[in-house]
Amino acid sequence: MKKVLISIVSLFIIGIIYIFSSGNTYLFKAWKNTYLSGSSKASIFDKEDFELATVSKGSTQEWQLSPTYNQKKLNTKITSELENQESVALLVFQKGKLDFEKYWGKGGINVTSNSFSMAKSVVSTLIGIAMKDNKIDNVFQPVTDFLPDFGKGLDKEKYFNHKLEIRHLLSMQAGLEWEEVYSKPSSTVRAYYGDDIKNQMLSLKVVKEPGSEYVYQSGATQLLAMILEKATGMTLAEYASQKLWKPLGARADATWHLEGSGEEIAFCCLNSTARDFARIGQLYLQKGKWNGQNLVPAPYIDIATQASNKKGNYGYQWWIESNYSKPFYYMQGFSGQYVAVIPDLDLVIVRLGEQTVDGQSLKIYVEEIIKMYS
Repeated sequence: MKKVLISIVSLFIIGIIYIFSSGNTYLFKAWKNTYLSGSSKASIFDKEDFELATVSKGSTQEWQLSPTYNQKKLNTKITSELENQESVALLVFQKGKLDFEKYWGKGGINVTSNSFSMAKSVVSTLIGIAMKDNKIDNVFQPVTDFLPDFGKGLDKEKYFNHKLEIRHLLSMQAGLEWEEVYSKPSSTVRAYYGDDIKNQMLSLKVVKEPGSEYVYQSGATQLLAMILEKATGMTLAEYASQKLWKPLGARADATWHLEGSGEEIAFCCLNSTARDFARIGQLYLQKGKWNGQNLVPAPYIDIATQASNKKGNYGYQWWIESNYSKPFYYMQGFSGQYVAVIPDLDLVIVRLGEQTVDGQSLKIYVEEIIKMYS
């Protein structure tokens, strides 16, 4: 027993020495916020573990309730699926009115939770707005127009940083040297728990010809946020507040996780209520218009929600689904955060929860909702 204990302590010490010598000290925060808190992954309620930037709301515009609000009933199979996957919220809006709303566990009307990668769709939306505001010329503009140090000094025969354009970042065809893994030390984990995200992004190499291959990489979204900050002269949270949260009449202030150096973690981590997440979906359903005001150019929304890769499943930071009884596009985040837009039925669906919803489960209850509202 003594030998086993000595071996464990020795391995622990060796691990600590390795972390310090390799510069991966962000792993201490990762372990503290997950394993040492009794979890094996990041939580949708982990905002208490981070510094936060406020996305301020303006005057609240409450959702109208439909005449049939909460009169529809989910069948027992769907309800069981949602409960087993630790759902905290399911909302359905039709024709701009809230028709169905149910919360479980920690969920509630005033509860904010982590969007995870649904935030990518918000960043894309802000890119469209920045083009409308003439802060960005177009999606063909080179990244180096805004971030001149990106790839500075790299061999142009070997790396393609100088060829990277905004559209490549939006469509996840950037060709970055990036490891999108959440369960071990990786580019994504370092960006989430680290304190040098700007330097991490600026030091990225573009190792494949931009536009040649679709590979989902959170670093692409982080670079988009850095472009927005440079183009607008505002932080991501400030711009989101001015251009989205205030004009959309959000119910509550949102918050954005900050990494150690004070930068928004743009590829994830926008904390909001289920009702306010739905506003982004409704804005897209209305082709960028809200209360008669054109917030996002309709042509940008059309492009953002059309497939930009050969698989036909990804647009400009929005996912595309055509294999259901009704086609739809959606925001998606880790552990099954969804805002789905079904144009044929004038529907917006929000699902938030603690456990990942696999493709089969998603199909089961989305098809049930489609059937309920057809």
